[in-house]
Amino acid sequence: MENRIESALENFYAKNNIQPEFYTDSMEDAYLKNKKYDTKISFPGLKSKAGKWVEGFEPQDKEYFLQLLEHFTYLTQDALAYRMSRLCGCLFSQLTSMGIEKSEVLFVVIESESGIKSGADEMAVNLWSVNRVNELKKSQIITAFSKAEDEKIKEARAIIFVDDIIATGFTMRKQIDSFLDRFSKVCDETKKYYFTGVLAANSGVSYLKKKMREKRVKIEPFIQEGQLIKSAFKGDYIFGGDVVKEIEHIIGKYEDRISSYDNEEEEKDFSMGFRQCKLLLAFHYETPNNTLCSFWKATDKNYPVFERSGYSRLSVDTLKYRKSHMAANAYLYKSINRGTGL
Repeated sequence: MENRIESALENFYAKNNIQPEFYTDSMEDAYLKNKKYDTKISFPGLKSKAGKWVEGFEPQDKEYFLQLLEHFTYLTQDALAYRMSRLCGCLFSQLTSMGIEKSEVLFVVIESESGIKSGADEMAVNLWSVNRVNELKKSQIITAFSKAEDEKIKEARAIIFVDDIIATGFTMRKQIDSFLDRFSKVCDETKKYYFTGVLAANSGVSYLKKKMREKRVKIEPFIQEGQLIKSAFKGDYIFGGDVVKEIEHIIGKYEDRISSYDNEEEEKDFSMGFRQCKLLLAFHYETPNNTLCSFWKATDKNYPVFERSGYSRLSVDTLKYRKSHMAANAYLYKSINRGTGL
């Protein structure tokens, strides 16, 4: 199994154009040996996590998960910047052909509803870093449109709504609705409007295209083939068409178990990814919840390879507390029942 895990990781690295010898999970090595710091894809650590991860599956099912790992998309910091550069290059080329200069373009980054760090921060950083030598000003990147003034929006001839991933399309739609409501006086048909993402799922794009038809201004997708990401069981690019449904069913049983674990207060179902997007995707800064939860959610039996923030393994102290807390509740329940004669 160790050799199979190593071969799966070799294919994973190759797919994502990652040279593992250039990455380290040691900040000191990164500084002294001029390596890139990324704890998620440093080979020794990833191999260890992958080994523990596959142990949580039945022997006959391990190969299916390793094949998913081989086809997993991981965007390093450099890969994200490269994709953003290509996206902006194509976008500016199209706008220029329409007579719209770079200085007349406004990027609206999806605003974090909770006010805490999100993928939007990474989008803003990358938009600036790949375009600062191309005469794009910081003032052309709006990270909190709730604080922007009408005059700023009025000046723009093109408004681009951008996120890291368009998966379901729900977040993008909500943000566009809020933006158009806030700036209803200055958003008119004289401007060009696009929505885009570094990566996008066809289902999310289709959903947005349908919803955008209801708007009073024309908002179009700017999505090219290289931005599209497939769901894990779409077609036969991972598993043969004759067995893909059977394998999807097998993996789905694990996904149901992992999603429901310690989920008493969580309303969302993450089995097969949020809204069953069935993605195999992680960014260097976070794993989207649209990815199969077996890759990012920790349980007593699942050691995820690309853990998502807020879904890490519980500490020993926390587990002990829960055990004692449950025992106390059980004792109280029995006492109450004895007292009431139930």
